Amino acid sequence: MRIIEDLKQHAQGSTLRVLNTLFLNPNFHCVMWFRLANWLGKFKPLVICSKLIMYLNRVIYSVDIDYRADLAGGFMLVHGIGTVIGKGVKTEGPVKIYQGVTLGGNSNKRRIVQNKEFSQPWLKDGVIVYANATVIGPVIIECGSVVGTNAVITKDIPEGCVVYTKVEMVIK
Repeated sequence: MRIIEDLKQHAQGSTLRVLNTLFLNPNFHCVMWFRLANWLGKFKPLVICSKLIMYLNRVIYSVDIDYRADLAGGFMLVHGIGTVIGKGVKTEGPVKIYQGVTLGGNSNKRRIVQNKEFSQPWLKDGVIVYANATVIGPVIIECGSVVGTNAVITKDIPEGCVVYTKVEMVIK
């Protein structure tokens, strides 16, 4: 079950850490509410409940995860505030997402891979996306890659790569 994998990823350890995560970790709570909304969204008459939960997640935690996103178990929000995850985003295996990250579409661009059409990011196992990074369009970020703070990604990232932007400022 995906929520159990999420809990293991967030708690990473002892029973005390599991209890702390269950009761006191708002980032885990966001993921838990997303899981409920995602499950309810699979039943047509309950889609309105999914949308309500998604809205409450946005208002209470300042995290906007569309209930139609396909997030594999082990999904971890390290700091969720300001995070936006679109409806077509897909993850495979555990991934870590930091605050202010945007994962979403790019002007209705579409792509077909393995006979599946997608329009939003596809993150594979072990990907980490750091604060305020933006990943848009039908791109694939391969296993173990890292997207650095403030990076803007619009092209595929190969396995095990670290992508970042470097800004040097000289104050006179």
